[in-house]
Amino acid sequence: MKKFLGLLVFAALCGTPALAQVTPKIELSAGGAFNRFDTPRGYYLDMPGWTASANYTVFRWLSGKVEASGDYGRRALVGTTSTYNLLAGPQFFPFRHHKITPWGEFLFGEGYYRNHVPAVAGFPSATFSGYSFTWEGGMGLDWRLKGHWDLRPIEFDYVSSKYLATQPNQLRQSNYRLQIGVVYRIGKHGL
Repeated sequence: MKKFLGLLVFAALCGTPALAQVTPKIELSAGGAFNRFDTPRGYYLDMPGWTASANYTVFRWLSGKVEASGDYGRRALVGTTSTYNLLAGPQFFPFRHHKITPWGEFLFGEGYYRNHVPAVAGFPSATFSGYSFTWEGGMGLDWRLKGHWDLRPIEFDYVSSKYLATQPNQLRQSNYRLQIGVVYRIGKHGL
């Protein structure tokens, strides 16, 4: 009988986190980013930046996400580079929402690239810019703090774009972005 009661108490304690699971209706997030950017000119540029997003829960395991980001870099003789993305798409929560929530995403939209090279040694300044269809696939982890707040200790994204494409067979830029940030959850999802 003691074993049965012990097993019953153990099962109740294990089931408690599932009862505490609350799926938010809306999530707003913001944070810092580090982008390893493969420039259209053939070199890598390490670019710090920012990211902000909002997602709306459709099901406990699926939400629609909109994300905006900006990354900035400066390199001697190469100039000042900036990229901006506005992307949208699905975000997946394979284990739903818990204290620690892993997730994945696939976003697509428009990207903007700008590189300004200052005048140097008699050469005039120049600015190169362009738009590109951009897509992003990634995954992250949210860690519930208190109340409506989550910490996003890690997010890793692969971002693909094709800026300043002059040839149809020009390769796409393969960019890798790491992010950290905070998430604010609003409301409860009823499904």
